[in-house]
Amino acid sequence: RARNSGILFEITGNGAKAKAESFARDLEDALSGDAVVARPTKKAEVRIVGLDDSVTKGAVRQAVSSIAKCPPEDIQTGVVRQSSGGLGAIWLRCPLEVAHKLSEANGLQIGWTRAAVSLLGECPTQCYRCLDFGHMAVDC
Repeated sequence: RARNSGILFEITGNGAKAKAESFARDLEDALSGDAVVARPTKKAEVRIVGLDDSVTKGAVRQAVSSIAKCPPEDIQTGVVRQSSGGLGAIWLRCPLEVAHKLSEANGLQIGWTRAAVSLLGECPTQCYRCLDFGHMAVDC
């Protein structure tokens, strides 16, 4: 069971990704709106710096999805924030494979700009009740 009391299915072995996608499609068809079917994936956070002020978050999402060959819906973006030097930076959360492809590439071409990509470290779990690290409020 998941922390939100949902039911988790884990499919392993050869061709697990394709099997999981077909299982999720079949399950959605069978449940037909009675339940939510989601496919959680491991995600990583990325910061892209050195953006021109004309770059939008939609353009960043398109550039990342074209390099990593993933759907743009899988990429969550923050807003482009301008620094005092005039260049912008944006935060992304994307699947782990996409983040590794971005970090292996030598920068990211967005419009006229060549931006630097850096992987951000994983944030530790923090309880909102006691503000201590390492557990959640359910376990507090």
